[in-house]
Amino acid sequence: MEPISVILWNNLSLLLGIEEQICIRRRISFLVESLLIKYQGFRVFSSGSRAEGLSVIGSDVDMMDTNGTKPGFAKLRFLGGKNSNILRHTKSKSQEDLFLPSLQFRDLIVNILSNGIPGAYAHGPCATYQAPLEVEADILVCLACKSWPRNALEWIHRDRPNGWPSPNLVQEIVQDGCFLVPIGSPNSQESHIEWRISCSIAEKKLVHSFNHTQFLCYGLLKLFQKHVINSNLHVKNLLCSYFLKTSLFYCIEEENIAWNKENFLHCFWTCIRRLLKWVRDEYCPNYFIKDNNMFEGKVCGINSKILFNHLFELYNDGLDSLQLIPYVHNFKLTTGITTNRFSISNEMREYLCDMELLIQTLDIGNYDCNGLNKLNDIIIQMLQETTDSIGRVIINLWYLNNTCYIVPFVYMDIQTTITQKQRYRQILGLKQFIKDNCLVGDISTGMFMLATLCYLNGEYKEVVIISQKIIKKFKSHTFYVGHVRPIVFDHPYISTMCGKHKTLNQKLAHGIFARHLFVL
Repeated sequence: MEPISVILWNNLSLLLGIEEQICIRRRISFLVESLLIKYQGFRVFSSGSRAEGLSVIGSDVDMMDTNGTKPGFAKLRFLGGKNSNILRHTKSKSQEDLFLPSLQFRDLIVNILSNGIPGAYAHGPCATYQAPLEVEADILVCLACKSWPRNALEWIHRDRPNGWPSPNLVQEIVQDGCFLVPIGSPNSQESHIEWRISCSIAEKKLVHSFNHTQFLCYGLLKLFQKHVINSNLHVKNLLCSYFLKTSLFYCIEEENIAWNKENFLHCFWTCIRRLLKWVRDEYCPNYFIKDNNMFEGKVCGINSKILFNHLFELYNDGLDSLQLIPYVHNFKLTTGITTNRFSISNEMREYLCDMELLIQTLDIGNYDCNGLNKLNDIIIQMLQETTDSIGRVIINLWYLNNTCYIVPFVYMDIQTTITQKQRYRQILGLKQFIKDNCLVGDISTGMFMLATLCYLNGEYKEVVIISQKIIKKFKSHTFYVGHVRPIVFDHPYISTMCGKHKTLNQKLAHGIFARHLFVL
């Protein structure tokens, strides 16, 4: 059992991320939130997948009333406040008190967002829109509550035999408060004025506290739910990944097991056993509010029986059921394979971290020209404030990417200049801007920009000279990173760039990077 656990652990690390990659992702997430706060002027929190965000408007929530509501939900009594203009449009009178109706609030936000994001529509509590690469993304605008929910006080003082989460983390989470999401209980007669209590940022901090085995277990649970549990059409969509994450939270907190790679499969099946018990009992307790049964109205009656039988069969099948996951199927989980064969080399670690940085940071979005200039100023300010090496690499890549975006906008502005003399001077200034800011990246982007500008300006001899310089930079080992997944075991980058003690900037100078085509 131990060798198979290690094989699976190592290969899931390659699939879901090694420890260093996870640290990079978390650092990027924090820096993106900081950048957006400075750029947009309000707090933005990333939550869930990379395409999902939690947007919080600074507002006055004067009283959270949980009386008469089901655990995990609240009504908001409106008492007014200095930032309450948006809320006044959604007042509702109920039981002689003014409450904020969640449904109207959600619709109001969707209408506001649709002005800037054509095609945005209401989906649950979110505004959903079509993001680049044909991916649907959600924006969730909710209200911040500085106090911890009264019906979640038990979570603060809960007995924790394993010491997780730590007292310091518990205190930090409680001080953050919670969020109120504009959606009510589906079985309530007053769902239109009820708000769901959300601890999504607390959950994010809990996941960030995972060791790598716990993180991989979380990833495997999500893959298992998507590819194995949901393969049965009779139970598809009964279980969401949030239920499996909740199972993991409780297991880390309560179960007396070792969370390491040698014990990985036992950890995973422990989570599935707890899920089985919940399905049998038709009761899935919210991690923060145990009285909130998240199965209510969904996993009950005949549904729970069918789901239990399906899960129990998968549990008994053990490794055979895991091999139904497409990625795991390629791992060849057999006891005859030694773990040494699946060790991750230092060169592979370096490659994975570099690809993570490049894929996550070389495309930070499209803005108008004024927005790009403002963004540049913020990026420079962040660079001055950041001291850690990874953070500075990330911000430098943002700066490189953003300055490349600026060039075509500046050129279009130059074309509106009245006199030929003014245009000539401004083009000279733009050429110098490219030389100062855009030639420090890969061997093509900045140089091609310069060549294109010269061509548009009729400087054809200069175009030939620049093109010859680009050709000379091409070597037999020149590598390309574009529309590919980050894990390519025979990628020339590994043999030519990794293990050579080169900085990322030095590596950039030997490659071609296709922006806007990166996918995960």
